[in-house]
Amino acid sequence: MLKAIRLRLAVTGTILLLTQLAVAQESPPAPPGEFSAEQIERLRDAAEGGDAQAQFGLGCAYDSKDAAEAVKWYRKAAAQGHDGAQHNLGLMYELGKGVPKDGKKAVEWYLKAAEKDSGSYLNLGSMYSDGKVVPKNSALALKYYRAAAEHGDAAAQWNLGAMYAKGDGVPKNDVLAYMWLNLAGQTLEGARQNRDTIALAMTQEQIAEAQALSQSWRPKGESKPAPPSPSLPPEQGNTLHVATGTGFFVSQDGYVITNYHVVSECQSLKVKTSKGILPAKRIKTDTSNDLALLKIEGTFEALPIGDSEAVKLGDSVFTIGFPNVGVQGVAPKLTKGEINSLAGIADDARFFQTSVQIQPGNSGSPLMDMKGNVVGVVTTKLSDIAAVEQTGSVPQNVNYAVKSSYVKAFLENIPAVAARLPSAIVKPREFREVADRAQKAVVLVMVER
Repeated sequence: MLKAIRLRLAVTGTILLLTQLAVAQESPPAPPGEFSAEQIERLRDAAEGGDAQAQFGLGCAYDSKDAAEAVKWYRKAAAQGHDGAQHNLGLMYELGKGVPKDGKKAVEWYLKAAEKDSGSYLNLGSMYSDGKVVPKNSALALKYYRAAAEHGDAAAQWNLGAMYAKGDGVPKNDVLAYMWLNLAGQTLEGARQNRDTIALAMTQEQIAEAQALSQSWRPKGESKPAPPSPSLPPEQGNTLHVATGTGFFVSQDGYVITNYHVVSECQSLKVKTSKGILPAKRIKTDTSNDLALLKIEGTFEALPIGDSEAVKLGDSVFTIGFPNVGVQGVAPKLTKGEINSLAGIADDARFFQTSVQIQPGNSGSPLMDMKGNVVGVVTTKLSDIAAVEQTGSVPQNVNYAVKSSYVKAFLENIPAVAARLPSAIVKPREFREVADRAQKAVVLVMVER
């Protein structure tokens, strides 16, 4: 779980002061973060006259040029209670910039600044989390992150969510982790990605609870609730339904095959790859054979589509997918079995019947031969209820996959994909090598509905 970028230099109010000084002198102010020689002189005149904001501004102007001079002016403004100067003075002591590195003094100045500026709590939390300037203390890191997060600091909300996700300084709690990451995700994309990763191991009830907490949360000092997360369509309110399935790359430039029923109803699509969670687009579907083609930007390991006509009754096959992620986790799961029949339900010639064990979430997984070729796409299992109603007994491991010949026909009608399909593998290989390649090519498909 990544931590958010922490707060660094405070510059609030300096540009406003420069603008006011410029108006008095009838000359335009410099862009934010830039200080001309003329403006520095104006700031100096006001700073030497005792103006705390000008002293703070002069410190900012010298911060990247002359650290000792910046400290001098920060100290003068801080002595008058200027919270931005107090914050920056704490940062100078933390970094050893213009003064000897001193964690104790950094904490003292941050705490003074935090009385007015809750953003200083973020740096305090980071100091105690890092343990580089002061002794590492997860309890204090949590305390200060929470103080900043409760005032609406998105970076602190991200860090607080990360601590709940890891159980760092606090009992592990996915609901609270999701809540804080969801709030941070309104402005920070990385927090949204972390939130989506946590959601994979949560039940729908837990996600709904976390969404409700996010919706009702409000910053300290504000009476109205925070706006809903932009990841949710307005009409959905605080209800989010995340469905998952499996897919696999059929080309190195990011084309993915999965089942149509996995992505048939969705507000947005994402996939979890070895390179992180990435957005996906639905390119084309084949509803009759339950196939869908997705596209992700990037370069990936791809699986070759084999010849299903060469598959014989009793052949060994396997699949890798993401079953029951809320219970079993998001690591890919491999299962082996045999071809039990060359036809599906009611002798449907489009499908194989296999003994490969599958669970909810396996839909869209590649059915592979022992050389590493895809010979089918896992689609469904025989319904227990339907079988009991018709036969009076529960079926034992009866599962189906659409044959690769239908997958290949689907892909060959898309020129951009057909030209990029890997060649089938002819020579036998060690199964460890086959499984490793398959693992790199499968993806977890996440669907928000």
